[in-house]
Amino acid sequence: MFIRKIVLDNYRSYSHLEIEINSFKNYIYGVNGTGKTSILEAIYFLSVGRSFLKTEQGSLIKFDTKYAKASILLEDKKEKHILAALLTKDGKDFYLDDNKLKNVSELLSYLSAFYFNPESVFLFKEEPALRRKLFDIVLCQIDKKYLYSLSRYKKILKERNLALSKGYDQDVIDVLRDELVNLSYYIVYQRRKVVSFINKEISQIYSQIFGSEREVKLLYKTTSPLDDDKDEFINSAKKIFDLNKSRENISKMTLIGPHRDNFILSLDNKDISFYSSQGENRIGALALKLTLHKYESLILNKVPIFLLDDILSDLDDDKKRNLLNYLDDKMQVFITGVNKIDLPTYDLFEIQDHQIRRI
Repeated sequence: MFIRKIVLDNYRSYSHLEIEINSFKNYIYGVNGTGKTSILEAIYFLSVGRSFLKTEQGSLIKFDTKYAKASILLEDKKEKHILAALLTKDGKDFYLDDNKLKNVSELLSYLSAFYFNPESVFLFKEEPALRRKLFDIVLCQIDKKYLYSLSRYKKILKERNLALSKGYDQDVIDVLRDELVNLSYYIVYQRRKVVSFINKEISQIYSQIFGSEREVKLLYKTTSPLDDDKDEFINSAKKIFDLNKSRENISKMTLIGPHRDNFILSLDNKDISFYSSQGENRIGALALKLTLHKYESLILNKVPIFLLDDILSDLDDDKKRNLLNYLDDKMQVFITGVNKIDLPTYDLFEIQDHQIRRI
């Protein structure tokens, strides 16, 4: 997977930006506020249909203009495609080679991108929903059945919570429970599978960046059963629901299922969110995303893009060098920073006054 060209029109602060890409390694630098992050954001937006920033969609459109457009020329296994997004005040549409995609989920089949920015340091300190979203995006990109199961699960969960809040007949609530349980099996199974892979790889990746050997483990916390056999899973799940029936009737919401899952990272057998430094949290979050990137690469047999927004300034020289050594020749990378730095294997781009030039 290789991005050959990026074009932005009325996107964020850009009236027009066009970048030809010739390298797997790209470093974009310039003072804060010049639009470096916007370039990474546009790439990510074209991979999942939303920004990695906590922002309203309307803010992606340049002030006092009616639309924004972002497009990339993508090369994948010797095929070239143009992937584009058109944003207006009424919504967003996505196109592949000028053909409108039916829904946002189709993007997942064409472009995959991971990002890491300064806010990622809080990945394990934030609410579990943030970590579930990370895993769901990855699993939806590699598995259409997971995408269907998760989408259907969210729909049925909403219906069941409404039924509980309205005091519907128990038979109706149980029918919705049964469908939730059936959908839960595949979701939990795939989450367990990726966690197992992570725990075989993440210590090595963390230690390589940190510069000394550390023991890292991802703990999967779920209210669902952990049975491998589907029938046993379903029977166990129904028993758990029965035990929590009174609590659900009081709370008026579904208390069991993968929508309650959590992922906790331990560093040397201690919860990283409570007992580790901000620097250790930063490398922990980065190691997790790099491990997920490796998992997706192996499953899909193609390598996703990796986006690093202003991360090098937060690492000391040794860790910076370790990270760059890890990234070398493994993937196409876009890194942003404030200052020009010596990166012999990278193409350098400078942004000034919202204009970009190759150095």
